[in-house]
Amino acid sequence: MFNQIMNKIKPAFLANCVDIDSDQDAIEIIYWLRLKINEPNSYAAYRVVVFRFYLWIKYRRGTLKTISNKEIIDYLAFMQNPPLDWCGACHHFAHPEWRPFRTKLSQSTIRFNIQLLKQLFNYLIESEYLKKSPIPSNFKASSIITNLPIEKCLTVDEFKDIYSYINQLPTNSNFETNFKVRMEWVLLLLIYTAGRRTEIVNAKMGDLFFQQGKLWLRVIGKGNKYGELPIVPNLEKALNKYRAFYGLPTIRNRVDLEMDIPLVIKVKCDNCFLNVHSATLWYNIKKLCHGLSEITTNKAFAEKLKKVSTHWFRHTSATLQVDAGIEIRIVQQILRHKSINTTMMYQHVAKDRQHDEMSAKFII
Repeated sequence: MFNQIMNKIKPAFLANCVDIDSDQDAIEIIYWLRLKINEPNSYAAYRVVVFRFYLWIKYRRGTLKTISNKEIIDYLAFMQNPPLDWCGACHHFAHPEWRPFRTKLSQSTIRFNIQLLKQLFNYLIESEYLKKSPIPSNFKASSIITNLPIEKCLTVDEFKDIYSYINQLPTNSNFETNFKVRMEWVLLLLIYTAGRRTEIVNAKMGDLFFQQGKLWLRVIGKGNKYGELPIVPNLEKALNKYRAFYGLPTIRNRVDLEMDIPLVIKVKCDNCFLNVHSATLWYNIKKLCHGLSEITTNKAFAEKLKKVSTHWFRHTSATLQVDAGIEIRIVQQILRHKSINTTMMYQHVAKDRQHDEMSAKFII
């Protein structure tokens, strides 16, 4: 459905003109875009922003006149976690494989999108196409983004289902084999360390170090802050399996500093190890979960899988740590949160467990 809608409406935006099949919403938006065409450095960005928004409206079977403040908030959430079929590699707008997203949008990019949409709606009001804007003048995207409901946690069984699905992946080419091996390692790395995506892709094998016989990983986190993540025995075992695939010795038997070997390897080429980019890892997780959603018979799980991103594993890790009996302040240290209140936001407790705990322990 998405591709059908995009292929139908994209030509008008590409040509910056309206045709007989254009609806009134498209006509008004394209007229606004024409006013921006004298700003060549900004025009391409304006076009992508408004086309992405218009595409989302049509995907939801709405119109500019039916959009409300609630839909704007829904769109903010959508930009933070777009579906796989909306995502693709970086291409020029005219390219047939262009997609509205490469990865989820950053908070600063989302704020930019909202500012441009405000300009669009102000124009539509001045031209008397709309009576009022769904984006209030005092609307602050940053506060809405921060306070969006957090529903980003997998159960143990759901995580195991995703991990087990990796065994079913094909290995008919070097590309497929590398993807399969990489995803097996990445999933365990994310769940055991609760590391952020950027921390994981920027880390090197040389960032692994031993202290009193225990293995740790140095990372540079948000705000350029240094952190150390414990590598537990099960994860060390997975690490050695991963290293063996690329012809590397076990981590305790290495002889080189390995600062030129990524922690997450994309491919080995002529004795050089290429790293995976942050956007690629995000897309890999989306691709993996989307693939499982296509074959699972559990419809609720399938819908959940379509929303999963790398950050879900950070939430899941925090929750499973607490469920395992790890003291909340230790979890706070592992997640490197300044406030324990932030850590508590990552701790998801299943409703059934809440009910069981209250029933068993709260008796008056």
